[in-house]
Amino acid sequence: MKSKTQWYISLLLILFGTLVMSTFNHLIGLVIFGLAAYSAGAYHIKFRIEEDDNEFKKLFP
Repeated sequence: MKSKTQWYISLLLILFGTLVMSTFNHLIGLVIFGLAAYSAGAYHIKFRIEEDDNEFKKLFP
């Protein structure tokens, strides 16, 4: 089973960004949202590379 730690980190960053935007400062909250989007994107790219590698290994053993 694949580790989803980075996925959970991005979800926590989204929740924390929402909390910061509602209580403290909108700009800092937007920066935290950017970090969450970067984290989720990096996880998605890593997952796709692993899946493509597995497909390649199935086609050419």
